[in-house]
Amino acid sequence: MCATRFYYENPSTFRPDQLTQIKQTTLARVLCDNGDSMSHIKRNVFLMDSGLVNCRLIPSLELSFWSNTDCCGGGGSGNRHGGSCSATLANVLYTVENSVDADAEESNDVRRKRDLLEAGFRAGLEESFVFTQKLKNVEEALADVRSSLKDLKNKIKHLQKLSDEQERE
Repeated sequence: MCATRFYYENPSTFRPDQLTQIKQTTLARVLCDNGDSMSHIKRNVFLMDSGLVNCRLIPSLELSFWSNTDCCGGGGSGNRHGGSCSATLANVLYTVENSVDADAEESNDVRRKRDLLEAGFRAGLEESFVFTQKLKNVEEALADVRSSLKDLKNKIKHLQKLSDEQERE
């Protein structure tokens, strides 16, 4: 017996269409599917210069190629690896259900983050508006002070003229 009898490219392990799906799966897709709240990743995670793309744009493993498998064989006794067909399908369904739950949870997490960002943005806008109003008030007060200083300088000049005239007399 060869040590590679369970190797995924071995013809007795997967059907050609299933093997094609497996070969099309990338590490980026695996990381997107299993990363916590991951929404963007490099298409080729091994290259530093590849740009970020949305995880939704990276092809997923199409499980429909496993839905009509001949795992139950002719007599329905089991699949090629000795497990029951219903157990294999149950594992696939469990994985899919958990993936859907994780997607819903991630969607809720994304929604919460978006809501927090929007609230922060609104608060920032309100703070900016308040700051702008305060700045306008300070600018108006500064203009009043400048006007008062100008008036005081004119009065001082006038008083100096009067004082100079009195000294001459």
